[in-house]
Amino acid sequence: MSDDLYIIDDSGFLALVDVSTYQGFIGDDWDFSTLQSHIQSQSDLGRIAFWPCGDGGGEYRIKRVSEDMSLQPILDTSIKSGAQGLFLISYSALTMAAQFEDEALPSQHEADLNLDIVAGDYHLQIYQHYEPDDYNFTGESGPHFSLKLEKLS
Repeated sequence: MSDDLYIIDDSGFLALVDVSTYQGFIGDDWDFSTLQSHIQSQSDLGRIAFWPCGDGGGEYRIKRVSEDMSLQPILDTSIKSGAQGLFLISYSALTMAAQFEDEALPSQHEADLNLDIVAGDYHLQIYQHYEPDDYNFTGESGPHFSLKLEKLS
């Protein structure tokens, strides 16, 4: 059984989210700039890690790794995990939570995209394994992204 996670997003943005603390709702009159500012403020609190995929979206394969990668991380940050762990969330789900106060994360179709980890503070590195212009790359070719999480003491 693979520990890889598969997610579909049509916008080319993904997030790793502590759904127990992330405050997703903004209001019904938001734009991309407002959402970016909101995500940055939540990121500063360690509730979300948000990254662009570099392309127009599709199905992505994400692998969790423990070893050092030979690639440079595209994101190197801190994140906090609550008791539920962290969830891989699509941009589409983030926008629904931003617009509708009663829209919970994870969305129903992303509820199984959980990194079941111990609650605490983590150092997170995200590695991208493909060039966005290489449209022949598929999930069968290997993971699109790798996540490396190290628990901080």
